[in-house]
Amino acid sequence: MTRFILTLGTAGLVFATAAFAGDPVTAEIKALEAMARLVRQDPAVLRWREIPWYTDVNEGIKAAKDEKRPILLWITGDDPLGRC
Repeated sequence: MTRFILTLGTAGLVFATAAFAGDPVTAEIKALEAMARLVRQDPAVLRWREIPWYTDVNEGIKAAKDEKRPILLWITGDDPLGRC
């Protein structure tokens, strides 16, 4: 939460500083680019998307054996969002 507040504060400071930098359109573009750099996720954070998820247990077991990797088995007896 503190990082989020710090990010918003920094973005506001960048925007306010850019607003007094001369050409308002150029200043706004620079401020938006600075804010985009703050919220853009690093590729290392998104590495979980590279995990091959299987919905068929037998396919997952076969792939784990072939690649000599562990298995994460996620089981639910209900719609996970049904009782929120």
